[in-house]
Amino acid sequence: MLQVYIDCCCFFLFGAVLLYVPSVAGLADNTDFIRVTRPLGMIPDKNLRFFYFQRKFEYIRSFDNLGHFLKFVLYPGVNESSFKSTQFVFVKAAQVISGVISYLKTNRISHFDITALSSMFLALHSISVTWLFKNLRTGKKACDFFLLLIIVTVFFCMGYLLYYNSLFGESVILWSFLLWFSALVHLLKSGKRSYSALTLYFMSAIVFTGAKVANIPLGFLIGIFSIYFFFNTETAGKKVLVILGVSAVFAASVYFYTAIPSWMKKPNNYHSIFFGILKNSENPEEDLEKLGIDAKYAVLADTNVYVDLKGFDVFSPEFEKEVHDKAGPVEVTLYYLKNPGRMMEKLNISAEASLFIRPPYLGNYQVEDNAEILKFAGRNLVWEWLRKQFTGHAFAVITLVFVLYTSVIVHEFLLHMKTKCTSYSLFLPAKILLMVFALSQWIFPVIGNGEADLVKHMFLFNLLLDTMIIVLAADIVKLTAGNPANRRFIFPLLGLLVISAGLLAADSKICSNGITTFGKYNGKAIEWEILDESGSHYFLQQRILSITGPFHQKATAGRYRIYGPGSTMTPKTVFCLSFQKMKRKGLKR
Repeated sequence: MLQVYIDCCCFFLFGAVLLYVPSVAGLADNTDFIRVTRPLGMIPDKNLRFFYFQRKFEYIRSFDNLGHFLKFVLYPGVNESSFKSTQFVFVKAAQVISGVISYLKTNRISHFDITALSSMFLALHSISVTWLFKNLRTGKKACDFFLLLIIVTVFFCMGYLLYYNSLFGESVILWSFLLWFSALVHLLKSGKRSYSALTLYFMSAIVFTGAKVANIPLGFLIGIFSIYFFFNTETAGKKVLVILGVSAVFAASVYFYTAIPSWMKKPNNYHSIFFGILKNSENPEEDLEKLGIDAKYAVLADTNVYVDLKGFDVFSPEFEKEVHDKAGPVEVTLYYLKNPGRMMEKLNISAEASLFIRPPYLGNYQVEDNAEILKFAGRNLVWEWLRKQFTGHAFAVITLVFVLYTSVIVHEFLLHMKTKCTSYSLFLPAKILLMVFALSQWIFPVIGNGEADLVKHMFLFNLLLDTMIIVLAADIVKLTAGNPANRRFIFPLLGLLVISAGLLAADSKICSNGITTFGKYNGKAIEWEILDESGSHYFLQQRILSITGPFHQKATAGRYRIYGPGSTMTPKTVFCLSFQKMKRKGLKR
């Protein structure tokens, strides 16, 4: 037990160094923070959006009395946005911690320091990772050290940790999923259904379900799966706890689904149709007919709710009746099932978007720490760098991971049937559930919100896929350690994956893309490599160390849009730009 505490403390200290040394790093606001700040009485700095990480958030009023402040945290008394999330509980707890510290120092509370929130989340993250490592370790020092290196490389990548210094719901998703999955692994592998482990399992499941709207379908799946524990517990008290836990998970799923506000539900549904199904559609009128929607709305193809909608109002009764009532998540899902070609197209787009862990268009530093806008933290980025090497081949690599993962599961099941050894089968339900989760999240973001902000919406898929890779690594270590028969099966599969991934990574660096010029930097014309082009847009990549204000302001105005750091040339920052074609002159090979 002492070793577990030591491991947890080491994980926490390592994460703290990455987040806070030499300066605090986090994620800038992309305008979503208002969902949290407004109902909790805080004010985000609009001038910092996208460009800089904001550490301190001013309150709508200051406090000289600690009791008044605590009452304010519990009941802010401001107009709420009707947005519901389990995130609020933890932000409020962090507000209390930050406020008490500020009051003890200055006898005054005027702002919320987000490091109080990130410290709390980092502690929960460290506990979860420690518990997972404890349940995956083999007992052989060399094997366990190898597994530890992989876990640290993946789960302590800055792409993940930076979310803790933000008000994005992904910060809660990260640690709550890891805690839930660690509890699940413990319950299955140990065979012990302790009250504490079951309680943590259900509590973390509820927190995870309510962290973001996209998690709600997984909450229902967790509830269904958890019935399994009712038939695998011996005492009546534990059976009652399981019944209560399952009921609570279902109730939370229903509550958070019914609580989705209209201002969020309608734009999401709009994006799923017009910025999803109709995006890059060859025949938008025909696609609308398949959804039962009037073809007159085809003029909105490829648009999002934040641009000119040609006189249409997403929130009007007419639009509600003729669009939202005709096609919702169910109809969108059925459309993709009936049109597998389009679904494969979206899966490929989602796969490419998943190569990024952190949003590539949000700065990581405070303005006082670094004057450059969109400056990215470069600490412990090995895993993120590896992911980006497969630009253009993400679909193939992800498919290879699923194939290898499934093959190992089948192999373990056959070993269980052959040897009747339960060590091969205890963990199988969790592995299968994890894979189902990952498969669903590969397409759910597009079904629920189209391609709008897809890089960020693929966060949960990234987390699930990376957890699969961790589990896969643990299985390979376990199966091959001292067992020649298993090696004959595992090594060829692993070799196929490594060789295929290597060839794909090498291929992504060999290109004959065109070059065009756009903008200037330090008085010199900037050359952009054309990664892809459609009938109206280029998708470009430029390798420079930084972009200063004037150029970025031009690039983000009107028809120009920065997509963020690219996927290859490191340690230099790579920016990608998508802009509407104006002229083809200057294009060269």
